[in-house]
Amino acid sequence: MAENAAPQKEDRRIQRTRNLLRDALLSLIEEKGYDSITVSDIADRANVARTTFYMHYSNKDDLLFRSMRDVYQTLFDQAMPSPQDFMDENCVDPSDFEHVREYADFYRVMLSDRGSMAFTVRVLDYLSEEFCQKMLKSILPTGHQTRVPLALQASMMSGSLIAIIKWWLDNGMQESPQEIAVMMQQMVFKGMLWSLNIDEDVIAAMQQ
Repeated sequence: MAENAAPQKEDRRIQRTRNLLRDALLSLIEEKGYDSITVSDIADRANVARTTFYMHYSNKDDLLFRSMRDVYQTLFDQAMPSPQDFMDENCVDPSDFEHVREYADFYRVMLSDRGSMAFTVRVLDYLSEEFCQKMLKSILPTGHQTRVPLALQASMMSGSLIAIIKWWLDNGMQESPQEIAVMMQQMVFKGMLWSLNIDEDVIAAMQQ
């Protein structure tokens, strides 16, 4: 029992340190913009030594990218549709945007003009390639011909979601997650049926 408890305690300590470093980075971005921040600034704000920072991340870019990737990946994991979702008028789950509301401070900072646009683009590329393309390939029938290249569709999916999130945040999140989910369904998923060349026969094949 004691042997199992030690690694769990260490894992919690590691995660706590990483959360401190991430929160320090976000607060500093709000104050002075990403480009002006140093590793020393982050370590001081998190109240950890520089050596502790380098135990977890190679530099501030590594911290930023991994923080963005982890949060966005959680969102996209929740948003993954099943084959039948493409014909469902309510296929976008409002819980996807509950996640955005939970991490609103993170999204607001990272998508602001004080964040790093280069890294937003990098994360979009990562999500498009690692999530959207692989997800679409996994649910489409073998040999299925789409009207639009899959890479372009994947890029549109990830970009549209981030654009909707930014608009929602910029407008004070006045709409409910349910309302935003409906907007995404109407604007994004209906167009996907055409671009992916999906009809009821294809849906049936996807479910086999």
